[in-house]
Amino acid sequence: MSTRSTHRPQILEDGRFVIQVGGQPVGREEFALARLLDGFLLVSNVNLNLGGRSERIASALQLDKVFRPLAYSVNADLPVEGNVAAAVEFQENTALVHHRAGAKDEERKLVSHLGWAVLDSDTFSQFAVLAKQLLRLGRQQKLERTAVTPLMLTTIELKLVHGQPITIASGSRESTNDSLVLTFGLDVLLLLMQQNMLIGVVPQGTKVPLAYRGDLWPKGFVLK
Repeated sequence: MSTRSTHRPQILEDGRFVIQVGGQPVGREEFALARLLDGFLLVSNVNLNLGGRSERIASALQLDKVFRPLAYSVNADLPVEGNVAAAVEFQENTALVHHRAGAKDEERKLVSHLGWAVLDSDTFSQFAVLAKQLLRLGRQQKLERTAVTPLMLTTIELKLVHGQPITIASGSRESTNDSLVLTFGLDVLLLLMQQNMLIGVVPQGTKVPLAYRGDLWPKGFVLK
């Protein structure tokens, strides 16, 4: 009889993001964040229908104990590009990316002195990982990272800070929630939090989320 112990991943959080364009649902992301012995694993499946064109993205993001990325893999069927896959191995200041689009393979070595994040196309649970990193640091802190979008082979520097409480409404239901402010390039997004969970991503200056937690807010919500 074997005496070797086994460790089953413990689900820390799972749920569903409803993804919107112009306030209309166009798809969903199902995700699960599991605790491992030496960190965490985020698994995501995105399915979209954009004007009759379908998009599917399946990904797995391995994280250390403070939610920093260690490895990432993604496979997607995109309306224009077709089948695209990527794998990334993260080290202290480098990220080694292997990218395949159709029959074309490409490898690239990226360098950053800020630390890494993953923000791939339409995968909103990855914003939740950023939020968890900042929440561990404390309210007066900020988070600065180089974000990799492996499907598009691009990078961008981002900053995440604590924002002001924001009230949201869904019919007669109202809730005042903490917010985080994410800036990258010319874009500013509000990450709305509920009990340390990301429940919505809203472009600053608008009232309608790009995505919201449909399992927690079945009818969606708008900012008041």
